[in-house]
Amino acid sequence: MKTHAAALVLAASLTTTACDAAPAGGKKDGRPQAMAPTSTSPARPLATDAPPPTARDILRAGWDGAENGRYDADRKVYVDSEPGDGTNETGVWHRLPFTSGGRSYFTGFTAMTQVEAAEAHGARKPVSLGQATFVLEDGRWRAVDSGFVGELAVNASGNPARIDMDQSGLPPPHRVEDGRMLFALRLSDFAQGTTLGSHAVLLFDPRGMKRSEARKRDYPNGGWSLVAVLPTGSDNAAACDGGAVMTCAADRGTIRFEAAGTDLPDIRVRRAGTEIVAPGKVRHLGPDNTVLYRYDTARDEYVVRRER
Repeated sequence: MKTHAAALVLAASLTTTACDAAPAGGKKDGRPQAMAPTSTSPARPLATDAPPPTARDILRAGWDGAENGRYDADRKVYVDSEPGDGTNETGVWHRLPFTSGGRSYFTGFTAMTQVEAAEAHGARKPVSLGQATFVLEDGRWRAVDSGFVGELAVNASGNPARIDMDQSGLPPPHRVEDGRMLFALRLSDFAQGTTLGSHAVLLFDPRGMKRSEARKRDYPNGGWSLVAVLPTGSDNAAACDGGAVMTCAADRGTIRFEAAGTDLPDIRVRRAGTEIVAPGKVRHLGPDNTVLYRYDTARDEYVVRRER
């Protein structure tokens, strides 16, 4: 879908607060972009009676007028067919209200998935995440930005991880001195009898909004980017059959942003539960079992700094 890729210009998996579509993640020049998110343990929006943007509002604002597309009102998705490129569907993936600089924002994240002709590419494409951001002005939500956010990888079944319906216990948005904000979203995937948990980390940078002159130079894709998808848990209950087939193990990680004196904060993943360490043997995880990720400016991504 040319227009979506052009207008929504950045790998792992994310569903919608009221799931109108499919999931996705992203990069720039082969590397994750470090720029703009909002929250999922939402920073409370300013008080307003204005109804939030609808699925169609979000898709229209982020679609940029696809020539070959049509809106399916029943399913709330845009369907786009490109000659030789199969058919793609774009729907709302997640909705996120937040505040920044005293203003009330609402971002609708979109996900574009390939539903036909995957064989033409040898494998199913990653899910492409986009966004449409609105600001509350004079009692109305006005679209002020749209752009590509990132790509989410797909598993062997061709499916990406989905946003977990349970978004409780997430860290509050982390604010950087220059106005940027980091947000976390909990994702879940299922493969070979194991449920896999992860967290997507999104960065919102108001300098990348369309109205900024820097948009044309340093922020061609808008104010949002997916900067990381971090593994944070697994549960093989569906495969172990109560221990009859294999050893059962389940662990769940929580994440925390920690200021580190670097461009972006460290991310600490604390693990709890059990993990398999040898056939028939598990170890119990606790407060001492953590993984620390640090943002590497040169690589433009989060990398493991310490694991124990």
